[in-house]
Amino acid sequence: MNQLWTPKDTSLLPVICGPNHTNLVFLEHELADGDLKAESQGGGIRLAGSAEAVATAELALSVFEPVLAQHENAG
Repeated sequence: MNQLWTPKDTSLLPVICGPNHTNLVFLEHELADGDLKAESQGGGIRLAGSAEAVATAELALSVFEPVLAQHENAG
């Protein structure tokens, strides 16, 4: 499955991805069983992998975004 996740506030994308995309690497590691690949692409994050891994990643990113909106150093 392939999906483009777009944050509500695209200015937070660098913070969501983390320095050197460390947050995306962590997400890929945690969802490795679903062969998740996460890449920053334009104004969003391209998620590829099993349907379950992609859905879980979308949920995690959606929950993470409002936390970062209030506390940008949380990432």
